Amino acid sequence: FGLHFTAEQGVYGIKIGSPVRVGGLDRGLVTGVAPRFEGEEIAGYRVDFELEEDVPLYRSARIQASGGSLAGDSVLEIIDVGRGP
Repeated sequence: FGLHFTAEQGVYGIKIGSPVRVGGLDRGLVTGVAPRFEGEEIAGYRVDFELEEDVPLYRSARIQASGGSLAGDSVLEIIDVGRGP
């Protein structure tokens, strides 16, 4: 999977190998983080990740980067907020 964050949203602390949590459980890993440019300015970031095969996601799921530790490491959190795949 891949998703885009704006420069304002940022992805501070997200890096290759950061955990992806679904429902508070580690269920995947970040596989890539790359800036997206508009001209010479960073417009946002693309974050690629993989999930375990048996993780169902709802269309209304929200994905956000959030702080995971005092060291500044972050996690990618998927919050399921709907019904049906």
